[in-house]
Amino acid sequence: MAKIKNRELLKLVQQKQDFFEKLSRSVDRYGANTGLAGQRGHRVRPTYAIPNAEIIKNKDSAAAIILDNNPQYADKAGDFCSRVAIVAGIKGHYLVDEESIDRINPVKDAAGIYINQRANTQQDLGLVSPVGQHSLKNEDGIPDFSPQHDEKGDIKDPKNRVKGSGLGQWYEAHSDVTAYADTIQMVARTGGINLYAGHLGDRPSDPEHPKVGAPMMSSGVPNDTYLGVNLIAGNRIDDYDVTKLFENNPNKPYKIPLHSLQPMVKGHTLMKMLNKIVQQQGDDASIALAQDLQALIKRLTGIIALLAGVFSIGAGVGEMIFAILAVPSLIVGLTKKTENIINSVIHEINSTPMYSDSPLSKWHKLN
Repeated sequence: MAKIKNRELLKLVQQKQDFFEKLSRSVDRYGANTGLAGQRGHRVRPTYAIPNAEIIKNKDSAAAIILDNNPQYADKAGDFCSRVAIVAGIKGHYLVDEESIDRINPVKDAAGIYINQRANTQQDLGLVSPVGQHSLKNEDGIPDFSPQHDEKGDIKDPKNRVKGSGLGQWYEAHSDVTAYADTIQMVARTGGINLYAGHLGDRPSDPEHPKVGAPMMSSGVPNDTYLGVNLIAGNRIDDYDVTKLFENNPNKPYKIPLHSLQPMVKGHTLMKMLNKIVQQQGDDASIALAQDLQALIKRLTGIIALLAGVFSIGAGVGEMIFAILAVPSLIVGLTKKTENIINSVIHEINSTPMYSDSPLSKWHKLN
């Protein structure tokens, strides 16, 4: 039988508190100290008063399936705003026994899946949107997080100016499926976890439809663009100026914010770029090697000519000594450039997936 190991007596109604008090004084202390049989119905449970909702609930828990209309639109007599909420732990640890619940508040629920036909999808949870402005910039293009004041000296529009608090532009009238909990796990046996973004959706085939053949969203508006997959940590996005990345000013380097939303790098594209850089370094080393070989041959030819007595004795001896002393440095330079060429070839080989140092992932892919 189920056991309750965590209780908050003060959140129970008085009748249940009295029951626990009586049980704790009885001979059978097991029920009070270790837990109660689940079927006795002494857990903290809500009552429901959600208007026009159909509720499937459990008599001994705060779990429920709620079918209603999203109040973001239903409160204004809106239609096409159906909602299904599957919740385990209505109001989470805030819930008091037999408390009347008249509205779903996802941010306080312990865990839930919320399915909306139409919603402002980020609003209920206060989520940052990948669209829109999250922080203002100063004249240098750097996000300006310092408080701005109006003529009266009061701070104005702090949402866009306090670091990390700008939420961008929320999506409106979108259908959505939102999962919310302490931990969310997606487990696949063999097919992988595939995230699809940019499905164009339904295309009306009726020739009399005003938008025949055009991709449509669930609300009937055209679907002509998509954002892709955004991974946002900490519910925060700091804006930055992309154009500043091309400036090369060592005295005033542009600092990209820590929580900036940046494009992800693809493995093969990265490998191609790195190999191009390495190959260019190898080509430069090959050209330098050829030039050093020519210089070495020229030096050796000069030494041989001096030994044969082509020049006068006085001048020839000095020049010969100078030429001989230059040979070791040329040989060292040749050795280093040969090493660079070999290393560039080895790097290209190591960048393939068969080596552990490769930037390519065997398992994870993105497009």
